[in-house]
Amino acid sequence: MSQLSNKFCTSFFAEKTVFEIVSDHLLIKRLPSDKVFNEIMIYISDKDGKTHNKDYFKRIGSHYKDYTLPIVPDGMYYLNLYRKTIEEDNLFYSFIHGVDIPLLKVNGKYFFPDSEVLEQNRKFIQSIKVDKQSLQTYIKPSYAIQSYDSDIREKARTITRFSHNDYHKVLAIHNWIARSLYYDYDSLEDDAYKSMNISAVNTLSTGKSVCQGYTELAIAMLRSVGIPAIGVVCYAIDSETKDGWHNPICISETNHIFPMAHVDNRWIIMDSTWDSTNRFKNKEFINLGSNGIFTKHFDMTLPFVSNTHRFGKIFI
Repeated sequence: MSQLSNKFCTSFFAEKTVFEIVSDHLLIKRLPSDKVFNEIMIYISDKDGKTHNKDYFKRIGSHYKDYTLPIVPDGMYYLNLYRKTIEEDNLFYSFIHGVDIPLLKVNGKYFFPDSEVLEQNRKFIQSIKVDKQSLQTYIKPSYAIQSYDSDIREKARTITRFSHNDYHKVLAIHNWIARSLYYDYDSLEDDAYKSMNISAVNTLSTGKSVCQGYTELAIAMLRSVGIPAIGVVCYAIDSETKDGWHNPICISETNHIFPMAHVDNRWIIMDSTWDSTNRFKNKEFINLGSNGIFTKHFDMTLPFVSNTHRFGKIFI
């Protein structure tokens, strides 16, 4: 049985999300400071998608009132939290949803359960070599990660020009990738991406790609400013993945890639693709950035990323 906890934190970054369960209440200890979180909608859903105890809260100062957890049978549930949109007064935009943060009710009490792949992911991180020679390798260019390219180097320098340390350089590059690139749904839906020239240079020049291009460009930019970075090939699940981690395909295959950067003797785990809201669809660039939160998946804690990502192998 997985470990159970009363507390859950999504990130090491300042704009983290933190919850605590006390008795039958969910305490919202911290949410991003963005004004779209001044009013939120929250509810619990079950494995069939049924909604339980939907409620609406307004932020008062830096606090929200406690959310009363619903009286439901023991079992697995999921936390769902929506934030008020900027443009539309009566619309809410999903922030925490589906399998992002599971809740397990046992003997009438709620807990945050550890992901079934948490220990596997922890061992994966621990197995990555971080000796001096390996870190030097993670700075060098490679076939699809052209950190030597003048346009990539200039763009990275521009993006990080106000960053006062390596951590903030990583944050600046992550945010630029998430805000500026467009996810190429056209090539995804017709499988054209499988035969495309996906590389850091190509992604920068076109401004669109799938997760591979997002990751390769992020790594190239990081390496161009002297920060060791790698990709992690993984399997990622969402609320549509039947049976979650019990689905055999999740164990045998991979379907996603994301970047990591090595700063201050630790790996910063980030998913620039998942933090991007822009789309290239039907040959049209669609910018949805006005309601985007670009750091939900930046510097993620291992328990949070392990709810949705099973690590497979490194990509350098």
